[in-house]
Amino acid sequence: MMRPVAMAFGVLGMFGALVSGAGQSIAQPADTLRATPLPGSDFVDARAIGVDPFGVVYVADAGRDVVYTMNERGERLAVLGGPGSQEGAFDDPVGVDPTNGLVLYVADAGNRRIQIFSRSGAYLGAVPLMRTGEDVSARVTYRRQDEAAADYSSGIPVAVATSSANEIFAVDMNRGVVRKWDQDRRPAGVIGGIGAGRGVLVEPVDIAVGADRLLYVADRSAESLMVYDQYGTFVRTIGAGLAGLRAVVVDGVRVYAVLAHSLVAYDETGRFERRLEIDMDTHIVDVAAGTDGTLYVLGVQRMYLLAP
Repeated sequence: MMRPVAMAFGVLGMFGALVSGAGQSIAQPADTLRATPLPGSDFVDARAIGVDPFGVVYVADAGRDVVYTMNERGERLAVLGGPGSQEGAFDDPVGVDPTNGLVLYVADAGNRRIQIFSRSGAYLGAVPLMRTGEDVSARVTYRRQDEAAADYSSGIPVAVATSSANEIFAVDMNRGVVRKWDQDRRPAGVIGGIGAGRGVLVEPVDIAVGADRLLYVADRSAESLMVYDQYGTFVRTIGAGLAGLRAVVVDGVRVYAVLAHSLVAYDETGRFERRLEIDMDTHIVDVAAGTDGTLYVLGVQRMYLLAP
């Protein structure tokens, strides 16, 4: 679920440096921002939000098995999908990545695949989460008969992100790892598996790719962010004691851990900067921001804007 968050000098940038050491606890006084609900948004079970470079907002609503495209006021522009297993339909869509502005990737958890759409909503194909072995010779499927024959039985994608090199990364909830595909959409390995040493993942729930192609994975059970390089080699851990970790957001110079009611900001080296409490009438599901720094917060049934 990579999100283009240009908020270093936006909403979060209004609160000063407040920089402390990398090992300092986040349990200290926090700034508070109020989240204002957008009247146009109405979801059943929203799971993920993303914004493309043109300012179009995408929300995955697992309750209706659709992905909405919306403007900055929360007004609906189009609806993708609907319940089903055929091409273009969804069964529990839980992750979106529209960040290159040309292609939309959707983590279609119930159908065990990543679906791919053009910016206009045309179906382009699907990447199945295949059985590890690794079956690196398998390619993306583009025809319905290919998809029907594919083995989706061993992977459940719950988040998706892409790199500037057109690599695809997906959090596989079933195996507790990150799956990778190369620019030709061929399986290219597993990240955070049992052979990863200090980089082994326990309960990954979200993923983001930085401008430097570093991979940031939110691990809920480890209560921290795990960082890997473009090849999947473990680099470092960011944060500790991030109870209730839900998502991770990067903006090139800062990394944000998304918790149920707050955001925790770190610099690019992983040093703690600040914690922001979000005043809203529900818990946070996901966070994204527009190209102008406008910060969107997703609740289960509504979308919100942050105000200082």
